[in-house]
Amino acid sequence: MEPIKQKSRSMQAIVACCLLLIPLSVPSYSQSPPPRSADVALTFQRACEAFSKKDFKASQEEFEAVATAASGSELGIQAEYFSALSAWNLSPSDTTASAMQSWLENAHAFEMKIRSEGKVLVSPAWERWVESAHLILAKSEKQRGDFKEAENRLRQLAASSSPSSSGSSLRPSSVPVAWPSKSPCSPQVWLELGGLLRREEPGSDEALQCFEKAILACDRQPDTNNNLVYTLASWNAIQCFVSQNRWEEVNTRLQEFAKQDLSQELRIQSKLLEVAARKHLAEAVDVARELEPLVEIALVGNAPAQLIYDLAIALADAGANDRADEVFIQLAKRYPGTGISIEARLRLARSYAAKEDWKQAMQFAQEATELGCPDSWKAFAWYIQGKGHSQTGSPSEAIRCFEQGLAEGKATLELEVTLRVELLELLYQSEQWSKIIPHAERLLAMASKETTPPSWLPLVQLRQAETLANRNAWSDAEKLVSKLCRDFPEWNKADEADYLLARCCIARADFQGARERLDRIVLASEGSNATLRARAGWMTGETFMMQRRYSDAVASYERVLTIPGEEYWHAASALQIGVCAELTRNSDAAIEWYRRVQDRYPESPFAKTAGERLDGLVTSTKQAERIGSGKKR
Repeated sequence: MEPIKQKSRSMQAIVACCLLLIPLSVPSYSQSPPPRSADVALTFQRACEAFSKKDFKASQEEFEAVATAASGSELGIQAEYFSALSAWNLSPSDTTASAMQSWLENAHAFEMKIRSEGKVLVSPAWERWVESAHLILAKSEKQRGDFKEAENRLRQLAASSSPSSSGSSLRPSSVPVAWPSKSPCSPQVWLELGGLLRREEPGSDEALQCFEKAILACDRQPDTNNNLVYTLASWNAIQCFVSQNRWEEVNTRLQEFAKQDLSQELRIQSKLLEVAARKHLAEAVDVARELEPLVEIALVGNAPAQLIYDLAIALADAGANDRADEVFIQLAKRYPGTGISIEARLRLARSYAAKEDWKQAMQFAQEATELGCPDSWKAFAWYIQGKGHSQTGSPSEAIRCFEQGLAEGKATLELEVTLRVELLELLYQSEQWSKIIPHAERLLAMASKETTPPSWLPLVQLRQAETLANRNAWSDAEKLVSKLCRDFPEWNKADEADYLLARCCIARADFQGARERLDRIVLASEGSNATLRARAGWMTGETFMMQRRYSDAVASYERVLTIPGEEYWHAASALQIGVCAELTRNSDAAIEWYRRVQDRYPESPFAKTAGERLDGLVTSTKQAERIGSGKKR
């Protein structure tokens, strides 16, 4: 759409690889050294319960107490980890990430101590705790915009062999930290690394390889916590194929993807992408029918605003405009006041305008304006309102809206032209000649920069010439409209240009030249502009009146009466026929025509004049009768 082109949002929305909360449960006592006392055991138990209930504030405090009480032991270092993890879950920030960094340093020191004593770590989850701590640091680095550091960290986690002593830290000067060294990395590491690589290059082969490794790792490490990782890795792999325009592969992968236990959001996104893929492959697909089942899923569930919007756009593109409008309306209701809700209203305004339901179109455009639509959309919102007013018979309101759109909005070049041309016509119809000039000049200046004359150029030139004529600059008007006729001989409003040229002829008393042009208009086919034909016929009669050729004038006016539906010009012509009869001293005929104007056209502006002339004529007739009879007046 005009302000929104809309920059149509892609149906192929990408689920960002966000770091999942650590999918590890708090270990049981059997996985750790026995607590030093009953109090520590109870505290540890309370911490575990709070953590499982996601009461991270309580679990942080309880684990911290255990870490202090069991300092120097494996239980203490384990409790320290879960205390830092609770703090991160409670409030992800640089501060809580630094606590996890400290834990990695302490974990490294504890590992060195255990090895120096010839002992081994008891907890089998140690490697995963270390990895999870690094994943949290990687997320913190991404949040800060340190994408290269996050990538380096993830690459080290993904490495098959343990990092060397010189490579055990991201910065040579930093304190050594613990790294996983015995087991392969989790699928989540591959997922996160692939997401970072896709950030720089959406179709990256290396990113695709990372997602494929994540999928393979999930197959090798069956775990309910890996289900979401498997789904996200599969989806991101499909997105890589989309970026590479490998639509056959996209379509194949989507068939398998649909068999997974997907969220409502991914189910809708994958179907939208499947439809797009099949269209790219030139398959016959009934898009509206394919997407119909998604509508209820989107509207009944908790689908995000962007996804509902994408679904509505896809329906509209498929020609299911009424269904698309229903979705846009629900989107506007569900997310009122949001930017995407404003855009939905503008889409609705345009849709209802196309259906010529101007009341609804104006309502949605007005709502968008009142909700504070961005400057880039304001011009379009005002345009719809102005167009609606012009179509429903409120020209003054239409003028106000068009002027507001030009003043407030940052209209595109195309929309600015549309606004000015519409405004030009309304100003012309309301005879606001002085306001027409700046808009005509601006449009003509814009046209001069085009390589080929725009379709609206002759209309602007005509209105400018008519403005000059109405300011009595007849010579300038005639030059401009004559050039227009030469440049655009096939223009669909050539008869209007002819009419103006006839007026220019009359201004220099070339009545015959004027009548030749006016006759061409009157004698045009019945499918042409009837109002202009009637007006031209009336003007022909006026030229004869100026020459006192009253019988010819009457013939011209009577010809106007044969043009159906033009009540205004019928009334004007009937009045003039009466005047001709009066001027030729045919009082009876004049009285008959004046009464005809009063009886048939009582609402016309000519009825009052006819009544005044009728009264005068009747009075003078009675006086003449009294004078002729010799009676006293």
